Amino acid sequence: NASALDSALEFVNLYAQHCSGATSSENASKIAASLLKGSGLSSTRQSTLNFSKELMLKLMEVGADGPASIHSVVEILLKQGVTARKPKVVVTSAELVMEAALSFGAANLPISSVVSSAPKMLSHANPNVREAGMNIIAEICRALGSKSPLQAVIDKLKSSQLAQLDSLLEENSLPTVPKIGLRCQKNATASSPEEMLAALEASRREEEAKRLANRPAINIIQALQKTD
Repeated sequence: NASALDSALEFVNLYAQHCSGATSSENASKIAASLLKGSGLSSTRQSTLNFSKELMLKLMEVGADGPASIHSVVEILLKQGVTARKPKVVVTSAELVMEAALSFGAANLPISSVVSSAPKMLSHANPNVREAGMNIIAEICRALGSKSPLQAVIDKLKSSQLAQLDSLLEENSLPTVPKIGLRCQKNATASSPEEMLAALEASRREEEAKRLANRPAINIIQALQKTD
């Protein structure tokens, strides 16, 4: 029942807060995936939803290997949450990615994965998902210091969305100071804009290599025979 689920989620939150097992990015990914498969992120009970969100953020915060747990949890949110069939799960997942950017800094997000998922969020039928996507892109632009690295995403924006993005960046051009920060990096600095750009470029090359590798095989002899 609902009360039992709340109690279970509260217990797992305590586990994440105090036990070393939760600091593994692999375990964080497994817990996040299990949470998405259940009813925690789609619950109409506010306490259940709150416990579920707190757990996702706590798993990111306590990661022992830099931003690895942030990456693993956000990847799950993007691949399984934003693409889910339940509308509430989609909305909550998009909002959690935005909350991760505000809580730990956009520089600590898996930038290439977020940018790849941005068009899906920005064109979503639900306005809350579009709003979250827009704010995520704005925060990444602030962290990078420019819109230029995200030109491929920006080119797909509607004129009203582009105006909204420009307005967000005019209101605040500087990266948001993280509200929480990573437990293991309290005295460390986040990725620099140069490092973020390098990650984007590496991802672009990886995607291009995958595209080329997945091309259908061609019988060269037959293809040549069809030419003049």
